[in-house]
Amino acid sequence: MTKKQNREATPVRPPIQTFTDPHNRPCVRVPLNRQGTIWATVLEADYRRINESDEFADTWHVNGNGRGRDGELAQERKYVRVHRRRERLKLATVSRLILRAGYGQIVEMIGTDWTDLRPENWRIVPGKRGKAKR
Repeated sequence: MTKKQNREATPVRPPIQTFTDPHNRPCVRVPLNRQGTIWATVLEADYRRINESDEFADTWHVNGNGRGRDGELAQERKYVRVHRRRERLKLATVSRLILRAGYGQIVEMIGTDWTDLRPENWRIVPGKRGKAKR
């Protein structure tokens, strides 16, 4: 099978879905895979700010830390990531982009849903230094 035939056989990602959250804020659900089985929830303003930037690609996806297998969420931490356009192999963590976290700042999930990227589910941990997910 040629690359072109393979691309034609590969399903396209579902479109984003818009909705209003319980706080009456416009939000979007962003597909993280082609099957449409994993979605990220984000405020529409944050999604547009990141997606309309020339710095990032428009495809968001799941990236794990390489520990454990799918389904073993207690062992593997997962992140919603996006590719940087100019540095194709560099990934950016969407929660860091939403909070505008700086170099060396630690971003921590408050809740348990790593696909919920609304600001109230994440925080910058004050006083902690060290390696941060970038």
